Amino acid sequence: MNQVSRDKRLLDIAKDYLQFVTTFFEVINVSTAHIYHSALELSPVSSIIRQLYHRRRITRLPEVLIGTPEEWDPSIATFGGGHHYTLCIWSPCGQFVAAQTEKAVEIRNQLTLELITILQPTETAHDLVGPLAYSLDGHFIACSSATGIIIWDIQTGGIAEEIEHSTRSIALVWSSDGGSICTIESGHCGPYSVHTYNISSGTTSSSGTLESSKNPYLWVHDKSFWIMTIQYFLNSIEIFKVGPTLTKIHSFVFSRFSQFGVTIGSFSPTTHRVSILGDNKLRIFDIQNSKLLLDATGDYEFSSNCFSSDGSLFAASQWKGGVQIWKYASGCYTLCGEFKSSGHFSSLRFSPTPSSILGHSEAVIQVFRLHELSATPKTHHRQYAGLSRSGTRVATAHKLGNTVTIIDLLAQSPPQFIDTDMEIAGLVLTGNVLLVANSREMVAWLLTEDGLVDGVIGDRRVGRRDSIWTTSEPDFQWMPRVNVER
Repeated sequence: MNQVSRDKRLLDIAKDYLQFVTTFFEVINVSTAHIYHSALELSPVSSIIRQLYHRRRITRLPEVLIGTPEEWDPSIATFGGGHHYTLCIWSPCGQFVAAQTEKAVEIRNQLTLELITILQPTETAHDLVGPLAYSLDGHFIACSSATGIIIWDIQTGGIAEEIEHSTRSIALVWSSDGGSICTIESGHCGPYSVHTYNISSGTTSSSGTLESSKNPYLWVHDKSFWIMTIQYFLNSIEIFKVGPTLTKIHSFVFSRFSQFGVTIGSFSPTTHRVSILGDNKLRIFDIQNSKLLLDATGDYEFSSNCFSSDGSLFAASQWKGGVQIWKYASGCYTLCGEFKSSGHFSSLRFSPTPSSILGHSEAVIQVFRLHELSATPKTHHRQYAGLSRSGTRVATAHKLGNTVTIIDLLAQSPPQFIDTDMEIAGLVLTGNVLLVANSREMVAWLLTEDGLVDGVIGDRRVGRRDSIWTTSEPDFQWMPRVNVER
């Protein structure tokens, strides 16, 4: 991808081929002939591969008459194996997904979620009850069980080490050199226990206790471990360094929430940004300068959320279903895309290089591709459609999207697109003129016998400059071929 990134057309083709192969991998793997029997026919109408090869199919093959998708599903792979997955994480290389059940850890391929191997605990370990973590070199994986910490060697699949402890871990992180593991353990009541274990000897190298209103957040910082806690009555976030004793190194006071129900959603150590959920709201702060970077209010009700490794992207799963993605630019996070899902995810995690995002919810694991995110998010809650007077052309657009799709029902040609450069609030086809409007302006394009907009045909996208007129507040006067900047 990096080698062809300067050539947009070539990059689009490469991405389309990758999507085609990953989407139809299983059926093509069984029968190569299904490239023509089903894969090309079930590809979306906007697919470059479909546009190049669909017409070459044998005419007697089955055809989809209604319901051909307009675009690729952003989901690379979905797996529902009947197990209850308590946690899913990426490997450091981003090529594998580790999925934890109560009885084992499954290692799966990130493109197809095909099972590669199963890591089994010993009979005395009983259930796997705690967090899951890869070592930073990806050679080992650790998980908390009812009797201690189990460490597997990924190369052999065997158990490399077992560290005994009596309480349940709620957080587990490897050191940067892979020589130790830090855990936060919760008792039946009272403060949290913080322990650092030497892996080679299995002994405890440091211990401490921590007061926190909610589950603390643990991460590796340089050659040490840091912990973030939240205090209700102080309305503050506190950061501690783990050592022979716990040392407070930073305190951040916030006052935009009520005292109760506030939790830390996720944290970006590279940018010092933290997400906080409370009062049915989601906010992101920079704890270095107390700046508010995102304030998601109104109808938003979020569950799990996460930052990308460099903090440039932020994702949150909605309780009603769907995942929203924000991108950091110009001092704040701006909504840049949305993925559909049937329900909320228990956890979300960006891949190490933020090209994909992993979500899981009980028995379902799903991987989404991020390279198709556009500057304006696509909404799937409402779609506008217009039919030409002759009944041969259909125009469609998503509410608040900026693209109109024109489909000729009688022609074999692919659909055409108009980049309106406006948030669409409605459209209509009247005669041979397409009208698109929002609350501030109205724009018109001309449909001719030969194609769209003064004979412009082919696969290029028509833009705002191809409109025949626009009108805008407050005068609403016709302005031929003039685009009004508000």
